[in-house]
Amino acid sequence: MSLLANIKELAIAKGMTIAELERKLNLSQGSIRKWDTTNPGIDKVQSVADFFGVSIDELLGREENTKHPNVLAAHIADDVTPEEMEEILNYINYIKSKRL
Repeated sequence: MSLLANIKELAIAKGMTIAELERKLNLSQGSIRKWDTTNPGIDKVQSVADFFGVSIDELLGREENTKHPNVLAAHIADDVTPEEMEEILNYINYIKSKRL
């Protein structure tokens, strides 16, 4: 996936829009959407990666984003047991495998 597609997926998992992400990171309106056709500065890419708790390589799609299911699961509920979290992650991985 492209940088923009990966950012969109992470933003959706966190329940936010690209515009909200830009505001939180003090980026100009529409700047992230331009990253599909322009090369952003490394400092901006790093700030997005830090915000989502992923590496730049994961954000660029160079490395499998193994944290993404955790990001999604973390927003389901704060008070799930470790066993419930494991079930949630297993289900997410099952759904992802069906899409491939």
